[in-house]
Amino acid sequence: MLWFERRFTRNCLVLCFPTLLAGCLHPLYGGPAGAALVQNMQAVEVEPIPERLGHYLHNDLIFAFNGTGAAFSPKYRLIVTPVERVQTPLVDTITGRAGSDRRG
Repeated sequence: MLWFERRFTRNCLVLCFPTLLAGCLHPLYGGPAGAALVQNMQAVEVEPIPERLGHYLHNDLIFAFNGTGAAFSPKYRLIVTPVERVQTPLVDTITGRAGSDRRG
């Protein structure tokens, strides 16, 4: 009977403890402070970023800041300048040619 009581007590603690902690957590975008944060994020204007990488990065940033698609008057302007470099870690010693490259 003792093992059953220990197991029952342990299971109750495991199930009840997260329920007690659930009231301590607040979502980042929840409540009155979250509404102001969302409006400020939607007011960020992302300047066009050149080249192919910039096209995808520009679209992802616009979606991340304003996923609703609604037009807002911009209060902030974000200018991104990506820097791309190519490294050639694998070089064939006989031909001297790079077998692969890494962009970072």
